[in-house]
Amino acid sequence: METYPPPIQYYLGHCLKESRSPGYLYVSQDYHILDAGGDLDHYSLHVYKKGQCIKELVCFLHGLLPLDGVPMVIPLIQFHAKTFADLHLLPGELGDWVLLLDATEEAIQRQRAQQLTYQQ
Repeated sequence: METYPPPIQYYLGHCLKESRSPGYLYVSQDYHILDAGGDLDHYSLHVYKKGQCIKELVCFLHGLLPLDGVPMVIPLIQFHAKTFADLHLLPGELGDWVLLLDATEEAIQRQRAQQLTYQQ
């Protein structure tokens, strides 16, 4: 994997935070939250407690986790009426990482393109 100079890493991280509202959960093999952070409010996931069962909070993760060491990306998951996210699932040592990156603008653009196609 290529490494970037610190100013580029900082800039990319800043752009990601500003435009994609990253939020994360670290989930144990038995579906309990080990850690969480980032902009979870953006996805209406601000009500969580360490040790809480993730199936109560994000029901669609049941069946996707545990990953068995294989990362997965699921694009354009709709969280509520106006928020979409790309879901990145990454294996970790004690469980799996769930990374959410806002994809609402992409979803809107796709919907507009589909509407234009239907109108023609």
